[in-house]
Amino acid sequence: MRNGEADIILPEALDRLFRDQEHIAALHKLADYTGVRLVTLSEGEVGSIHAGLRGAMSAMYLEDLVAKTMRGVEGSPPGRQGDGRPALCYRRTTTVLRPNGEIERGLREIVP
Repeated sequence: MRNGEADIILPEALDRLFRDQEHIAALHKLADYTGVRLVTLSEGEVGSIHAGLRGAMSAMYLEDLVAKTMRGVEGSPPGRQGDGRPALCYRRTTTVLRPNGEIERGLREIVP
């Protein structure tokens, strides 16, 4: 936008670009200043009110997500909070050494 190389930004939705209200407002302000249209596939042309409301909703979503995640962690059985076991249908692979001799960690494979 700053170089004049774009005339439209076409994301699926504003929250695909940013979830922070301040970032959405800054993007809208820059687009408006440079004459670039901001249009989402799901909601159409983005005006200043839409950008403000969407930014506030995204910020609320993040706060809610953090609260739900923390409730889930607190409610999980003892010993299952980040115990390092692979997810269902995966297992750890054999140890692999990198070219520099360090162990490649976190490798998983799908259980057939």
